[in-house]
Amino acid sequence: MSTEQDVRQLATALPEVIEKTSYGIPAFYVAGKILARMHEQSDVLVCWRPSMEHRQEPLDADPEKFSLPSIITAMSAY
Repeated sequence: MSTEQDVRQLATALPEVIEKTSYGIPAFYVAGKILARMHEQSDVLVCWRPSMEHRQEPLDADPEKFSLPSIITAMSAY
């Protein structure tokens, strides 16, 4: 399993990525837009995707690693 430090090293190695907080939790931004942030659960990383279709790609590729929060899954049913 990756650690918070592993994520930090990978994220900040990307061009123009800066680290600051989001809701008091470490997060990573590019050009002022959030890319990813740590989660309250130590084994969860929250990532933003540019579109709904981009969101589905990792979910389909590896559903054991990638999932949606239950609230989003419940809201999608309506």
